[in-house]
Amino acid sequence: MNSRSSIAILVCIVSCLAFTLSASETSPERARPIGKIVAIVNGEIVTGYDLNQMLLSNKEYIALLNGSAPDNEAALRKKKREVLEYLVDRLLLISEGKKMGIQPDKNYIDQQVEAAMQSVNVTTKAAFEEILLRQGLTLELVRKDYSAEYIRQAVIDREVRSRVNISEAQIIAYFEENNANLAPAERVNFAQVLFRVDDFLDKRMVKASRVKAKAFLLSIEGGQSFEDACEKAEGAAKSCDGLGFLKRDEMFPAMSDIVFGLKIGQVSDVIESPMGFHVIKLLNKQHDEAILTPELKKEIKSKLFFDEYMKRYDTFVQELKQRSYIKMVLDAP
Repeated sequence: MNSRSSIAILVCIVSCLAFTLSASETSPERARPIGKIVAIVNGEIVTGYDLNQMLLSNKEYIALLNGSAPDNEAALRKKKREVLEYLVDRLLLISEGKKMGIQPDKNYIDQQVEAAMQSVNVTTKAAFEEILLRQGLTLELVRKDYSAEYIRQAVIDREVRSRVNISEAQIIAYFEENNANLAPAERVNFAQVLFRVDDFLDKRMVKASRVKAKAFLLSIEGGQSFEDACEKAEGAAKSCDGLGFLKRDEMFPAMSDIVFGLKIGQVSDVIESPMGFHVIKLLNKQHDEAILTPELKKEIKSKLFFDEYMKRYDTFVQELKQRSYIKMVLDAP
């Protein structure tokens, strides 16, 4: 699984109460079935049960499971491998954290348990333990999962996040290089005359409206101003002074391609749309330059931080893999 996906998949008791770190934590209170081994990471294991429980909390996997596309089988297999790779990466990070001597924060664990209790609308640990028992879990196992997640995040904070620093110079350089893409979308204001077609299955109605639109255009080509012809047009929907500034995605595609290609003051040919037949005059265009506002600075910094974070995360995980023993079995149940 790539690290972008792995960051998005958090171990959450709310959505997946039955997931635990690995089968190596086997203890008397572990009530759920183990299943076959689907991965080995430096002597620790991920079981088919652990993998399937994590898959059940993955919305993309569930959507594929309920779908009927011809390539669903391949897509399911790919998603299963991604989630298995996430679990492998997780074990690597937790193992590294233990080597570093990172100890879970008890207050953090308590807070996570309290949040999980609130999410399932219980106020006592006894009631919460009953819910966990139905999932084949105990409160002790849940606390172990939160402890493991604390260690994983602590390793990421220490080895990745804390080493990312985005400078003012980087923000300005990105802004200057991407000014065109950061600028507000181009907008146009145009006047139009529309000869409506209420029913395109009515050929006589379609023909009559098209004829009216062509006659209107001919009057302009014959020397009449668009404004005069617009005011005098009968049986048409008119916006002689303009519709106001619109973006490309705020009009029919058939219209936008033509309108955005016009020069200011130019009149279009007859344009057909789902509403009928239009004749348009372009009145104005706006394409503002981007301004490096505090809000835009913040957006750019967030993007640059995320990009650098992902690079460092990928590099760090790859380094862990290079000095680790990893074996994955793809035909997991």
